[in-house]
Amino acid sequence: MTTSFRGYFRRLFQIEEGEGLTFALLALTFFLIIAGNYTIGRSVSRSLFLSNLPPEYIPFRYLIVTAGVILATLAYTRYNGRFRRDRLFVGSTAIMTLGVFILRLLLATPMADSLLLLGGLYVFLEITAVLMTVQFWTLASELLTSRQAKRLFGPV
Repeated sequence: MTTSFRGYFRRLFQIEEGEGLTFALLALTFFLIIAGNYTIGRSVSRSLFLSNLPPEYIPFRYLIVTAGVILATLAYTRYNGRFRRDRLFVGSTAIMTLGVFILRLLLATPMADSLLLLGGLYVFLEITAVLMTVQFWTLASELLTSRQAKRLFGPV
């Protein structure tokens, strides 16, 4: 990066000396969460699930997602006090990643048209979207001081 571009970038995003790498990693992480989970994962899981769901059952999709997110959040909160936060983040992210890979492999089997599998994929990706967002902002609030957070949360 040239010096003039770097200075312009720092002024634009109000990045002070020594914050550039932290800002870049936070922005990249949040971009990957949004792009991977929200944009791709949720769009695909919703379209697969809703295309196979009988029309009279569409209202129930809201109930199963709500129940799934509530149960997952309760379980996550329960383990939040038992483990160090960094280990909880790594462990839960590993579980979510493994779940995505397993569900993806199951989509290549004859079970791919199963409403149970598609509903599970739909609910699972909604849960991962919520938990990954919570984990990201928790981590960001621990990495940055309140003064830094006021300046950098917006651009991130």
